[in-house]
Parts: sequence; structure tokens; C-alpha cells
Amino acid sequence: MKQFDFIIIGGGIAGAGMAYHLARTARVAILERESFAGYHTTGRSAALFAETYGNAPIRALNRGSRRFFENPPPGFAEHPLVTPRGCLFIARPDQLDALAAHRLISPAQARTLDGDGIRRLVPVLRADYAAAAILDTDVMDIDVHALHQGFLRGARAQGAEVLSEAEVLRLNRRGELWQVDTGIGTFGAAVIVNAAGAWADVVGALAGARAIGLRPLRRTAMLIDPPAGMAVDG
Repeated sequence: MKQFDFIIIGGGIAGAGMAYHLARTARVAILERESFAGYHTTGRSAALFAETYGNAPIRALNRGSRRFFENPPPGFAEHPLVTPRGCLFIARPDQLDALAAHRLISPAQARTLDGDGIRRLVPVLRADYAAAAILDTDVMDIDVHALHQGFLRGARAQGAEVLSEAEVLRLNRRGELWQVDTGIGTFGAAVIVNAAGAWADVVGALAGARAIGLRPLRRTAMLIDPPAGMAVDG
């Protein structure tokens, strides 16, 4: 039974990111159920970096991550991880109080727009719908694929093992170690990290953990043509 310090179950962005950092000082393995890491949610994500996203702890994590996104280590990725995008937070007439609350956590350079200002930027929004908005030009697109692959590549370079088609079948405590039975063999580790995303409850149940109510949901993305003559690249 090959042993590690940490076994991470799930090779998406969470598992890959954790492996990248842990592998500097520990023996790490990622066990990925699918044929390649990032098969599910990570491989279908279009991500924005916004310091105002989430509750207070999440916003603190966002701020703390910015330097890494803008200046990753040499060789981490061939292209920038983030590029400017900007984000428009719109409010109906009955949502103006919520917009005012959002303004309190927005960066100083964010602009508040009235209905006319909104439609100069996004002419397809109805005049009776969007009453006011905050334009946050500090928001950036994240290249999810580059970030994910940079984590995986860096983890491997530091000695981590990324094992695919390694669905976890059983988790048992054996003294000081967890024994992890998979479709490709048995592994041991002092610490198990459950990074299985929407399937985390299933993995947790194998270790006797109480369910917390996670369930996988279908997500849908659509590509549409913009109105004729309208430039949308920015």
C-alpha cells in the first residue's frame, strides 16, 4: 500500500490548488475518478475575479489571491491568468437599497450609473427594468484552464502524483492512517482531503461523515449572437 501524507480526492480546481501548495513540503496524491482532472465543474467554468464577490471571508480570500493571479510564479502559465473585463451590477427600482449596500464594498473607482448610463453601455437592457447600476472596472476574466493546468503541472513538478480513473470505493481508518481502496489500487495517508465537489457528500459517507446536503446540478451555457452592429468584445 503506497503511503502519502495527504490524499486529495478530486482533481478539480480545489484539489489541484491544494496539491500545488501542499506538495512543497509533503507527499501528496490526487485521486481523480474520471479519465482526466477537471472533467466536471472545473472544465465547464467561465470565471470572473471580483474582490466584491461573496461574503466577508470569501472577499478576504479574493483580495489575498489577487497578487498570485496577476503575478504567478515564472513558468506557471504561458499566458496571463487574468485579463480585464469589468462587471455591471444592475438593479431594478425595487433593488436600489441592495445596490447601495453593494456600493459600500465596491472599490473606490467603481462608478454608479443611472438608467441612461446603463443603456449607453448595454443598449439591450429595458428602460423599465434596470434603474441603476454599479460599474466595477476592476473585475477580470480568469483563464480557468491555464490556472488549473498550472496547479497540476506545478504539483507534479514538486513530486505530487495525479492518478486518474481512481474512483474511491472504500475509506477505512487503520491506526494512524486512512486506507483508501480505489479501482486502481489501495493507498494510505494520514490526512484525507475531500475535494470531490458536488459529490463530496458521497465521498464523505464512505468515511462515515454526516451528509451536509450537497447535490450535483446541471448547468447550461449558451452562445448567442449579439444584435447587429453592436460591438461586445469589451
